[in-house]
Amino acid sequence: MFILADRVKQSSVTTGTGDIVFDTVFPSFQSFSDAIGDGNSTYYAIEMYSKYEIGIGTYTSSTNSLSRDIVLESSNSDAKIDLDGVSIVFCTYPAEKAFVLDDAGFATGFDATYAGIKFPDGTTQNSASTGGGNNGGGDSTRSHISVNSSTTLATTAEVVFISTLSSDIEVTLPFASGMQGKTISFKFNSNQYKCTILSQTVDDLDSSSSTALQYKNESISCFSDGDDWYIL
Repeated sequence: MFILADRVKQSSVTTGTGDIVFDTVFPSFQSFSDAIGDGNSTYYAIEMYSKYEIGIGTYTSSTNSLSRDIVLESSNSDAKIDLDGVSIVFCTYPAEKAFVLDDAGFATGFDATYAGIKFPDGTTQNSASTGGGNNGGGDSTRSHISVNSSTTLATTAEVVFISTLSSDIEVTLPFASGMQGKTISFKFNSNQYKCTILSQTVDDLDSSSSTALQYKNESISCFSDGDDWYIL
């Protein structure tokens, strides 16, 4: 589950580019253990001297640590920074992930993957239409794309036709947290090589991390409950 919380800040003496192991909690702040909890992910920021890193990480209680799953921005050309001393780690709300009113008073997001609005019942809407359908639109028409090389799917993916022309490929699902209530369907059109469907590192796919398509006309559908993916 993805969680945001206020006043979460701890120090760390972790070195290198691995997971952050936490040390002390700052006065008047919460620990990642109390505020985020085991197995949950969040936005984080790391400060160390002139270095900084902003990303998405997952907290593990058994090691009191935070993984650095995705780096959104950093002083190291948007890659993980190499830690070599005391650093400060806290929860943040990255500007590119914000959903706000723009200067004209319209609600908008700034991330390139911004795909629409998700409602409490799990349905989403990415157009001005109202009613049912996978996209919250007025009909049940589903868009489709064709894939023939390794790629990570956008949150707008609905039906994916796969062809493996010259080698095995990998197709990575979007984060389950951004696809709650949605289904992505896959159709395999090749009769040689294979395609491995992967979940993001913070998600499961039927209690695993992947499944493979390797027979012509084979198909599966993957459904997100907001926490993980399930094969239907």
